[in-house]
This record gives sequence, structure tokens and C-alpha cells, in this order.
Amino acid sequence: MDRQKKFLAIGGATALILAGVWVTASSVATRRAEDKLYGLLDQYKLRDAVHWQDLSASPLGSATLKDVTIRFGSAKNPEQIAIERVTLSDLEDSADRKTARVEISGIAGAGGFSPLAQVGVIQAAGRTDLPPFSLALAWDLDGRADTGSLQLSLDQPEAFKGDFNVNMSRLRELLRFTDRLADSKAEEIPKMLGGFGFFGPWGVLMAIGQKVQQVEVGSITASVKNDGYVTRSRALALRHDVDVAPGQGSAEKQRKKWLEDKIDAGKEQCKRDPEGAFDGAPLRREDCLALLDFVTGGSSKLSMTMEPARPVSLEQLFDGGGRRDSYRPLRLLEMKLSN
Repeated sequence: MDRQKKFLAIGGATALILAGVWVTASSVATRRAEDKLYGLLDQYKLRDAVHWQDLSASPLGSATLKDVTIRFGSAKNPEQIAIERVTLSDLEDSADRKTARVEISGIAGAGGFSPLAQVGVIQAAGRTDLPPFSLALAWDLDGRADTGSLQLSLDQPEAFKGDFNVNMSRLRELLRFTDRLADSKAEEIPKMLGGFGFFGPWGVLMAIGQKVQQVEVGSITASVKNDGYVTRSRALALRHDVDVAPGQGSAEKQRKKWLEDKIDAGKEQCKRDPEGAFDGAPLRREDCLALLDFVTGGSSKLSMTMEPARPVSLEQLFDGGGRRDSYRPLRLLEMKLSN
């Protein structure tokens, strides 16, 4: 199975598990909750692919799965993802408000190592044996106020830690539409979809996508903290990119001088032409210097804020203009970087 299909399979199975945990979270009895989850897996013919050692559900609307395994691939080349724990809490699913927090910890692939280590940009730092990673996702969508927030955090030990937060508005129509879909009988859905009904199951996604385009982004904050990735990348660059010359001092001193010269040249370019320093990215002088400081190891953290003067719709962010200018979303959202 190629890498893209592998991650699609993992993502699909994980999404189904989360849907199942959502369904079971309101079930007070653990046995009843487990039966519901088995029913969902049977519906998609995945009972043989997904297993767990323990499931618990509380009267407060939370559910936890422990020691989850997801098997995929062919019979000749089976593969497996192991998840230490999946927990859903802070669940509210009313007509006016939808909240939840999902925590997935100890995600491991072959050999007990992180599946993220199979991603090219991670491998570029010279490690394919990273420990299991964890992530958390939380959302608070308020239909009455027509606003919402989404938070995502990811922790890949011995590489990096990242956080992403977005505040949105104009969510009411999307929430109402998805609620109507969930409450409708199968024969009623084509009429709800209008012209999209012609496309069958894909029409549901297309109709939802149309509603999603109306959502507006008010602000975004994000940060990434180095936990070894940048350090290893710098060490590899010093080892392979520097031509050490005999008779000009120790190799260590030559490599140190090479890095200092690179940083000095980068700072000068940030001051002179910040957008040209990083392949045309829309950077101010301060942004360029902060990014340079992070990628060269001077700072262990990089923070990003996006607070446009007016909210920007997802339709504006991802329309055809993005094909002509790949940095258009960053310009519209007025990105700023700092350490």
C-alpha cells in the first residue's frame, strides 16, 4: 500500500472510531456503549479491522477506549496502527451548541514507532524511529451566537510540539443543515440536497462543502516548539553542506563559521528583501527574522498570529486566486510571526 493510501486508510478508520466514541459517549452503560460501537463497525464491515481492550462510558457524557488497534493493508502485507487511548469529553450536541474534546494518545505504527516518521519532511531530519505521538482536538460551535472555535494540538516527542487555534463566525447555516441531515430519513435527503442530489452520496459532501465555504475566519493563532527536529536538521546541514578545508582550522570551527555567515547573510536579506528570503512568502522584516531565528536554532519556538481587519470567508481563502498566488490565504489573513 503506497503512503498516501495508507494515511487515507488510517484516517478513515480513526474517523470512524471517533464517530463511534461520539455515539457511545451518552450511553451510561458500558455494555450498551460497546454494542453501539460494534454495530457501527459492522455497518462499515470493519469489525475485523478495529479492536480494543477496554471501553468505558460515564453518565457525564464521556467515553474512553484503551489499547486500540487498527489493521489495514492486504492479507499478504498486513499493517497495524496502535493507539494507547482515545477519550471524548466535554460533549454537548444540542441544536444551539456543539462542543467536544477528543484526546488520542500513544499513536504508534510498525515497530512501535510514530507513523509521522514516514512523512518526508520528518524523515529529512534523519530520524525514522520517533516515539508514538499524541494529539488533541476540541471544538465549541455556538449556533445561537453564530460563532465557533477549534483547537488542535500535536505532540511528537523528540521532534516538535504544535498548537493551532481558529475563531470563526457564520456557522449557523452549516450547523442547521448538518442537524437536518442527521435527523432526516434516507428518502428525504435527495430533496434536501437540491441539484447536488444528482451526485448521490457525493452530493452530501458537496452540499456541506457549499455551506462550509460561507464560514468566516476571524483569527488564527498557532505555534510550534522545537523538541529535537530543528537541532537534528541543523546538525545534518553542518555535516553535509560544509566543505571542510585542511589547514583552515578544526572542522568544528569551520562549520560554526559557515553557520554564522549563513545567519548573517539571512539577516541582511530579511532587512533588504524579506519576501525574497523565503521563496516569496509574504513576510515583513520582523516575520523574516523570527522565522530565520527558528530554523537556524536561535529560538526554540515560532508563533503565528492572523488577525485580519475583517473576517475572511473560506470561499475567499480557497478560490481560484490561490492557483495564481499560493500565498494568497496568508496575505488575506495578514499573517505575523514572532518568537
